[in-house]
Amino acid sequence: MKHIFSILSLLIGLAMLIGCGHKDPSHAEAEQGHDHVCGMAVTEWQDSLELFAEWPHFVAGESSEAVLHFTDLRTFEPATDGPLTVNWKRNNQVIKSDRADRVARTGIFLMSLTPPPSGSYDLEFVLAGRDMAGTVVVFDVTVYPNEAAVPHEEEAEHPDEISFLKEQQWKLKTKTVVVERRMLHDNLRAPGELKPAGDRASEVFAPFAGVLMPDPSSGAVRHGQQVTKDQPLAMIAPSPSAENSWYELVSQYRLAKLEQERVTKLAAEGAVSNRRLEEARQSLLARQAQLQAALGGGELSDLDLENSRFIVRAPRTGVIAHHLITYSSFVPAGEALFRVVDPSVVWLEIYVAAADAPKVRNVSQAYFTVSGSERLYSTAELGGKVVAAGSVLDPETRRLPVIFELPNPDLQLSPGTVVQVHLRTQSGREAMAIPRSAIV
Repeated sequence: MKHIFSILSLLIGLAMLIGCGHKDPSHAEAEQGHDHVCGMAVTEWQDSLELFAEWPHFVAGESSEAVLHFTDLRTFEPATDGPLTVNWKRNNQVIKSDRADRVARTGIFLMSLTPPPSGSYDLEFVLAGRDMAGTVVVFDVTVYPNEAAVPHEEEAEHPDEISFLKEQQWKLKTKTVVVERRMLHDNLRAPGELKPAGDRASEVFAPFAGVLMPDPSSGAVRHGQQVTKDQPLAMIAPSPSAENSWYELVSQYRLAKLEQERVTKLAAEGAVSNRRLEEARQSLLARQAQLQAALGGGELSDLDLENSRFIVRAPRTGVIAHHLITYSSFVPAGEALFRVVDPSVVWLEIYVAAADAPKVRNVSQAYFTVSGSERLYSTAELGGKVVAAGSVLDPETRRLPVIFELPNPDLQLSPGTVVQVHLRTQSGREAMAIPRSAIV
């Protein structure tokens, strides 16, 4: 099985390194001999910031040059401006502060720090740049009373090691994350497709046979066009083959309507009986029912009685997903003309292989990628939910459908897109993990 995160048996970093380590030749002088005063190299990830810092051991009353690298963990870009304030704190009280107003060069602050009297302090770094801000604290930093108290260690030779400076990492867009224990779930890889949500797509059919024409008020509509509910999409004029029956129905309805209006006026003047008025009303209702049946459920208000033409309207607000006809062409009764889709909600339909069918029970999350893009979408982050997890295989594909409903307010997901899906199962285990993108 493949995982969104892969297990490593070797830890690839420490939050804090204390020792002699290698120096950056761009800002640290080479030290002669092997028995010498060592310094500290510190890496901390806090408050959306990464701090990599180097400085010699601190001695009370003596200044030490500190090299401070700041990286934004959201963009992995280096800091470009300050100010940076360094606070020496004990028992949550600031004992002393130092400040640098700007970077010495992109991403790096060079500061001369003179510590307070000997003891243990928390070193607080407060960055307040325009585009990057936050606080990083390095705990339990020792200030020695004099040089004699500083531990002397012999620097080990590491001829096979290769230095990888922060400046190089920034240029190569290298990202740094903390290795941590995570719950890793087995994942099923399967093809999928983004489709319009089942209750958010409407088909528009021809209510009777005729010639399809653009509506004079809105003109011709095209695939992908935004439309609003009840917007005219086209007009249908009866074809010669349907002319007699259609015109007869329209004519009978029009005459019945005029007769009902005439008898109503006469009844108001007492010139006809109530029975005659009721007969006229029933005749109109009968002709109206016949006409509505011929329209296939269309509204009589969309019928131009003078020209016997019918206005085809959008059944919902959305996008023309399919345009299946050509204007000025003949369309038979019941022909599909348009498909109007509301893309603000889509379905992710996944096709799981028959062999993996038992593993999709109680699924709750999936990850997917769209062809041509490296972005990994999460159904959980999109606010998706499972609407169907089939228990019966499709007889043709021999696959089991699993459907997620996904809100799509920004229309970033296009119905009809084929995607590759990692379907998360319930089985899993806790292990040390790194992002999948870290594996080369």
